[in-house]
Amino acid sequence: MAFSIVGILSVLLEFFRPWLWIIGVVATVVLVLYLLMFLNRGAQQRPAFKTALLLGVLVGIGAAIFMPIWTQAEFGHLNPVLDYAAIAGVGLAAAIATIIAVFPVIRLMAPRV
Repeated sequence: MAFSIVGILSVLLEFFRPWLWIIGVVATVVLVLYLLMFLNRGAQQRPAFKTALLLGVLVGIGAAIFMPIWTQAEFGHLNPVLDYAAIAGVGLAAAIATIIAVFPVIRLMAPRV
């Protein structure tokens, strides 16, 4: 069961179990913001998305750079390609999560046209 999908999902569940309630609250808030955003059709969408994309890229790069530090590793310990792929995956996930969470806030704060 070491490298099976069930083993990987079990490890992820044990890792995220203390944080599930926070993830649920944040997901609910983001869903409410998206609902408000769709009800508010007057705001500009393109500038808000560009701003959210820029912020997401910055957060993703920061997460990829700081991930080895958060895990108390050094860049010298990262040898296989899998380590670098995992760091790139963390950066991509952080960027996507930031874009999804920040876009409705920026769009709702944009002035009506």
